[in-house]
Amino acid sequence: MAKQAETIKYAAAISIATLIFFTGLVLGNFTANQKITELDKFEQDLRADSLALELQYDILSENPCGSINHSTLTDELYELGSKLTFMENGLGIDDPDVIRLKEYYSTLQIRHWLLAKQEKNECNPNINLIMYFYTNDETGCDKCDEQGYALTYLRKDNPDIRTYAFDNEIDNVALNTLKQIYFESEEFPVLILNEQTHHGFLDAQQMSDYLYYSTE
Repeated sequence: MAKQAETIKYAAAISIATLIFFTGLVLGNFTANQKITELDKFEQDLRADSLALELQYDILSENPCGSINHSTLTDELYELGSKLTFMENGLGIDDPDVIRLKEYYSTLQIRHWLLAKQEKNECNPNINLIMYFYTNDETGCDKCDEQGYALTYLRKDNPDIRTYAFDNEIDNVALNTLKQIYFESEEFPVLILNEQTHHGFLDAQQMSDYLYYSTE
């Protein structure tokens, strides 16, 4: 009798463990499916926002000194970048959809940079432009993440600073042209501060000083 009770106890324990396992499996699949659905929605929103942003560039390039608020367009670009970062974190840096969107986003950033250069030259000389080239290869850049944080901090405190971050691994014809013009070395991070190339990390204060003195 005791042996039978022991057998029943073991069988119940196995059943409970099996139930917990399959419940976790079902919940895990449900969570994964929810995540995929959310990422799919982000991708659709990202593509739609990108198209709208591209049309805005075309409109503004006709009259860069007009009454349209350029800072709104800049904020929209940064928001688009945040959505892309969310997708990259969710799907991984090697995901084909992420890579394609990063290529397109790089093109949008270059168009915005060209528009900002036009605005700086024709309308507002106080604008400062920073292009930032990084690599996701940890052996190739141990300061890239820190440089990104410093740029974000600098931009928040200085509304006249425009920052553009480019993944060096993205194979984009326009991006490759920029790299050929501004730098050849594979030492990262690379900062292009108002057309002046700097290799290596700069904190927010150093970048601010560099921009100030480069405009003298």
